[in-house]
Amino acid sequence: MPVGLRVNIRNFADLPKAVNATMAKVQRGGTRRAMNKGLTPVLRAARANAPVDKGHLKKSLGKRVRTYRGNGIVWGGVGPRAAYRVKRHGKRTRTGRQSYIQPSKYAHLVESGTVRTRGRRFLGAAFDSKEREFTRIFGENLGRDIEREAAAAARRRAA
Repeated sequence: MPVGLRVNIRNFADLPKAVNATMAKVQRGGTRRAMNKGLTPVLRAARANAPVDKGHLKKSLGKRVRTYRGNGIVWGGVGPRAAYRVKRHGKRTRTGRQSYIQPSKYAHLVESGTVRTRGRRFLGAAFDSKEREFTRIFGENLGRDIEREAAAAARRRAA
């Protein structure tokens, strides 16, 4: 159950062609890079807040950035990685197969709680505490990429 954020930068048809092409490049690459860098402090805070029983939940936390090509939305999230699993030594299933611990299967129960246990809100708290820092880092990196692409477009026009 990752905590995520969506950013949508749209191209506008009424903008000049060069600016529109620059924004398209920034939308494809720059937004992803800015999102990835912005999520780093959120990931650190989530790891610091994660409850430790054996430490598997804390170790499994990661970040993921996805770009949806159809509408240009960039999504970034922090949560347990689905591929992370650890063998349970000496434990087998009823059919005799190896048993594994997969934090992605129980992280939502730790975050939200169950009928019998209170939730330990470590992902939501991490995002809430680092929201301003995320916004600052995201804005700085996106601005840097826009400036870099604009300079490259100006060099291409001049050549």
